[in-house]
Amino acid sequence: MTVAFFPSPVRFVFLPDQSPHSLLPEESILLSANASPKRRAQFSLGRTAARAALEQLGFAEPPPVLRGGHGEPLWPAAVVGSLSHCPSGAAAAVARRGEVPGLGLDIERLDRELAPATAERFCNSDELAWVRQHDAVRRALLVFSAKESIYKALFPRYRQFFGFDAVSLTADEPRTRFIATLRIDIDREFLSGTTFTVGFADIDAAHLLTWTVLERG
Repeated sequence: MTVAFFPSPVRFVFLPDQSPHSLLPEESILLSANASPKRRAQFSLGRTAARAALEQLGFAEPPPVLRGGHGEPLWPAAVVGSLSHCPSGAAAAVARRGEVPGLGLDIERLDRELAPATAERFCNSDELAWVRQHDAVRRALLVFSAKESIYKALFPRYRQFFGFDAVSLTADEPRTRFIATLRIDIDREFLSGTTFTVGFADIDAAHLLTWTVLERG
């Protein structure tokens, strides 16, 4: 499906945890033999969502979505994409690489409560002040989730770990988005000081979604 908050090149799928799901043989071997039934179900649900999104993008027979050396999903060469799981569902988004240079999303349960002290680990001073102004539990979850989606969008370009302080966020609540500013150089296209938007929305009564769709300058 295309969803109003995504630009038209992006295809998005959300599957609640009771949805039918399955793994291709090449995906099954990625799981440890000791993986719990819950872990297997979550992994299968995510891969099913990923292949459904690829099908919507035009892949008549979506290939298996394998895993890279850092645990990241491996998409077809012409595709950018992102996967996210939470205890009650999985989401995937994909787009053609020629239309979107990077894509990240994160899904969280709305009832997930981050301890107030935890926010200091992923918020800078300005973000922390915004979190504490109003509805601190929800705002902390928003900042955390937004930075997760940014990481997923940028990691395929940067190919190494970077921390929460690599980007700063300014809330634009009337437009349900953050303005993100990079504090490090990712590559020649996304240098320190580059800005982009991170959207957020409650996609149903139980789930918060944040997404980063990078654009070329």
